[in-house]
Amino acid sequence: MDERTFYRHLWVIHSQFVYLTEVLSQHGLIGDQHDEGVEIPLKQKDVWLKCFCIMVPTFVSWFTECKKMSTSTAFRAMCGINGVIGAIDGCHIKLQQPPVRGGDYLNRKCYYSVVLQGIVDGKGRFWDCHGSWVH
Repeated sequence: MDERTFYRHLWVIHSQFVYLTEVLSQHGLIGDQHDEGVEIPLKQKDVWLKCFCIMVPTFVSWFTECKKMSTSTAFRAMCGINGVIGAIDGCHIKLQQPPVRGGDYLNRKCYYSVVLQGIVDGKGRFWDCHGSWVH
């Protein structure tokens, strides 16, 4: 796959993707050992979140005024609302109760998790993400 097609599908350049997968593989965070539904230990999730957050500035940046205008136009065309420059969503990543300050990770549905939150532009590309404990 050429670099332009790769970027268009994954929104990161190939070298960034390779670096991120190498770091995550070194820590045992990606690969066949993690089947869907299997809980990943807290330490591994913590490393994954740290790696991801460290990598974010290499491929996520704040909008220029021109970008704000074009993104606002895209959202207006998509949903008819003026002045929108981003859409935000998040998810809980389940984990085992941490031994220290475990209550900080207990969510409203009574399981332990960290929150991963992201903001996308009018084309669905991430321009901000944040990982944190629940409270």
